Amino acid sequence: MVGKDVPLTTLLSFVDFDTFEFLLEDFLASLGKKSEFESG
Repeated sequence: MVGKDVPLTTLLSFVDFDTFEFLLEDFLASLGKKSEFESG
């Protein structure tokens, strides 16, 4: 198993859900900030 061949379930088993949720919210927040900047 290397790179892209690693299944999502395997990745999720390494990262607990709380951490994943935090990272997801952080990612969405930075996307939101980017779109605000782009719109002026």
